Amino acid sequence: MVQHVHVNDQQLQCGGAEARDTPPTTTPLYQQPTLESFLRPYLDDNGNIKIGPMDVIYLMELTHTDRNNGGFDLQDLVILVTFQS
Repeated sequence: MVQHVHVNDQQLQCGGAEARDTPPTTTPLYQQPTLESFLRPYLDDNGNIKIGPMDVIYLMELTHTDRNNGGFDLQDLVILVTFQS
């Protein structure tokens, strides 16, 4: 799910979640809300993403590149995008 994205020579982390995907589990630092709490309105009873077939939720980590770092939480920027044909 997480891909490296380069913007102005900066390496950022970005993931896309589609319908029926299971969101990543993160443990944010400093008692911040969890990623799951941001996504709760878009989760079904099983904890899977519940959005339309042409929707994508992008999860971005802007400050850390090491997935083992406690600051890597994929909640620096969360965007719901709806595509239309």
